[in-house]
Amino acid sequence: VALLLFATSNAATFTAQVDLSNITNPEVSKWIFGMNMYQDYGLNNEYTGNYTLGRLGGNSQTRFNFTTNSANSGNDYYFINNPSDFTWQQFYQQANGNGLAFWTEIPAMGWVSSSATKGWSFSQQKYGQQKSDECTNQPDGTTWCAQDA
Repeated sequence: VALLLFATSNAATFTAQVDLSNITNPEVSKWIFGMNMYQDYGLNNEYTGNYTLGRLGGNSQTRFNFTTNSANSGNDYYFINNPSDFTWQQFYQQANGNGLAFWTEIPAMGWVSSSATKGWSFSQQKYGQQKSDECTNQPDGTTWCAQDA
C-alpha cells in the first residue's frame, strides 16, 4: 500500500507516477472509497458518481436526534438546532437504491438537538448580546441568517 501526500502552493504543477505492477490482489474493498453525502442526496436525487460508500455524518450529525429528525451544529456554528430535510431512513433507502453501502453516526455524546425548529442554545434575546451571531460575518443585506443566533 502506498500513501502519496502532495502539498502545493501558488498553483504549482506536478506529475506523479505510481507503479502498480506488484499488486497481487486488484480488488479494492468497497469500504475504502466513500464520501460524506450532500444534503440534497436524500431527497431522491440519484447519485451518479464512482464512490461505493455513502456517509451521512459530520459534526452536526454527532448531535443528531432521530426522534425529531434534527441536528445541532454545536460549537462549530453557534449551537443552532436545524431540522433535516430528510430522515436517515430516506437517506439509507436512496443510498441502497443507488448501490452504495451506507455509513452513519450514532450519537453518543450525551446530548442531541432538542427541537426540529431552528433555534439557538444561547439566544441573545434570553442571555443578552454576545460577541458574534450568525449574521456578524455575512455581507450587508444577507437575509438567510438570524441575528438571535
